[in-house]
Amino acid sequence: MRVTCVYGEPRVENRPAMWSALQNLKTVIDRPWLVVGDFNEAMWNFENMSATPRNEAQMVAFTDVLEVCELVDLGFIGVTFTYDNKRSGASNVKVRLDRAVASNDWRNSFAYSSVVHIPSPCSDHIAILVKGSADPGPTWKSNRRYELFWERD
Repeated sequence: MRVTCVYGEPRVENRPAMWSALQNLKTVIDRPWLVVGDFNEAMWNFENMSATPRNEAQMVAFTDVLEVCELVDLGFIGVTFTYDNKRSGASNVKVRLDRAVASNDWRNSFAYSSVVHIPSPCSDHIAILVKGSADPGPTWKSNRRYELFWERD
């Protein structure tokens, strides 16, 4: 598999260069692909909580590049927002900027993985943990034993 760690361009005007870099990587990757890190962009309005709404065109550009690269958000367990500027009142900004995305062949190979958001008191971003897990197998146990009533059926 291939793992790519990203730190998204903080300046909006430079983000198209990052999106192009991801698209270029897609053309040379021929195995299951996981991309994780701070993309510095949200995918949806509900991932942004601040007095200023997120720019729709920026979010569309981000979701478009994920679609072109055939990358799917892996979801998460834990706190919703991965960035908090820790200001009070109307100045507070909380956004889901950090995430893990993967190709479908990665998702099929690691079907029982999960992404956990771990809050950090030392940073304005949370930590992202991608946990692998073995196939849990059947969730039921079969206790076969001879039952006398079977003779009557």
